[in-house]
Amino acid sequence: MITLTNGAFRQGPARLKAAATLGLLAFVLAFALAFNQGLIGSFLRPAMSEETLSGWWGRFSVSMVIFLAVSGLGYLVLSLSRRAQLITVWLLLAAGAFGFFLSFELSFEFIGRKLPFLLGTGAFTTLYVSAISISLAFAFALMGATAKLSGIGVIEGVGAFYTSYFRGVPLLVQLFLIYLGLPQIAM
Repeated sequence: MITLTNGAFRQGPARLKAAATLGLLAFVLAFALAFNQGLIGSFLRPAMSEETLSGWWGRFSVSMVIFLAVSGLGYLVLSLSRRAQLITVWLLLAAGAFGFFLSFELSFEFIGRKLPFLLGTGAFTTLYVSAISISLAFAFALMGATAKLSGIGVIEGVGAFYTSYFRGVPLLVQLFLIYLGLPQIAM
């Protein structure tokens, strides 16, 4: 297997430098996004007044706590084997995603009441819309590929344009053109 580092982060100054770089990145991100106003800032409320926490010093303090946590965790994770690093990172990211999900304060009672509708009607709608979309995409792709292989210049040009357009134009731009452009020409 070819890697960029050859496992050089497992010992010594390289590991410390990599962990500090990760921590510095987290510090800059936390400082720029004002994490002192969120959950992490609430952990420092017993140590700081509300006015101090909401100002620049609070922003710096929360960013420094994040820097120390990410650097320390990065230093420990980089000492593990490659497989253990992958598992640890996956577990940490899954825990972060789960924590982010819980921060929405969803009403699980409401979701429980609507679950039969979601699984019945929602799943059916998803499946038939997917089936129609896949069928149309297959038909258009087959026509485009056949046109490119036809050997007739005009048809080949249309197929090449079709393929280049859908490969080269971003999906959001295509959606804008379809939903905002087609009504302009009465379609």
